Amino acid sequence: MAPQTVDANYARTVAAVLLAFLDSLPEPVVPLSLHQRCAEVTSRDVAFEMLSLFPPTSVNAWICVTAFLHLLTLKEKDPLSPEDTQPSRSPSRTELLASIFTPILFRDNSDNVSLPPVSPLGKKRFLLLFMEGP
Repeated sequence: MAPQTVDANYARTVAAVLLAFLDSLPEPVVPLSLHQRCAEVTSRDVAFEMLSLFPPTSVNAWICVTAFLHLLTLKEKDPLSPEDTQPSRSPSRTELLASIFTPILFRDNSDNVSLPPVSPLGKKRFLLLFMEGP
């Protein structure tokens, strides 16, 4: 098995376990009360300021998860990476990872109907501010 295949399989396995763990938490990583405000953020600086409103355990989880996702996206930017042969119309690895992790990190509470719905694209944009780096 080629080293790139082992690395890709390892990353997928870790991501799958991480998703299952995050989904099993009693509360979402991003508190429900902050979903709307996070979805409205458009700058990286403001996104980092928003973290001060998260509970400490959520901040720690957010930083660890987004650091892991950022590392996964770095391979995408490697010009020598054999996985960079995807057509330009396909979503990037960064976009795909954000699409997979956003609903788990911003998990909605179906029991709480008093909160208005929040844009899934806004939530994804917030996550991308951390995944894409400066």
